[in-house]
Amino acid sequence: RSTVNVLAADLQSQRKHAEACELFREEFTLRKARFGVESVEALQCLSLLASAQAKAGVSAEAEMTYQDLLRLSRKLTGQEQFTAQVIGEWGLFLQSQGRFEEAVAVHREELELRKKMPGDNGRFLNAAVLNLARALQALGNKSFSFDEDRTRNQEAPFWPHDHKDLFDQRPLPEEAAAE
Repeated sequence: RSTVNVLAADLQSQRKHAEACELFREEFTLRKARFGVESVEALQCLSLLASAQAKAGVSAEAEMTYQDLLRLSRKLTGQEQFTAQVIGEWGLFLQSQGRFEEAVAVHREELELRKKMPGDNGRFLNAAVLNLARALQALGNKSFSFDEDRTRNQEAPFWPHDHKDLFDQRPLPEEAAAE
């Protein structure tokens, strides 16, 4: 992490989000010059800027930054984890703006991307399901319930197969073996 990013993060912890935005902009300019605009290094900083803008209450700027971030992150190859993170952040931003129908679509997109990722993706998949559930509930979908305490307890994780309606209808491996 650069000194500028550390200072910006410190400003955010002091709730000085507008000042943090200026530093994140400066850092983004530096990273863009050094690594190129379509680099993970530059886009990570752009993500921090979008978050700071949202916290500073400049929603229109945050939305434009998130749109740029989404467009650029989708161009990256081999960075699906980062792209999924950006999509999830965009969904949370939409939720914070009360745009729940859009948020549901975005969280579904994140979920689909995360389902395709290899390896131990459980923690991130759980978060995607939880964010989708919150957006659905905000729309009044009371049929989708979840236990938030259970999702925070690592000994009893929130597993996606608890909510098969969010996923395709292929049986899980243990279900296929039982048939």
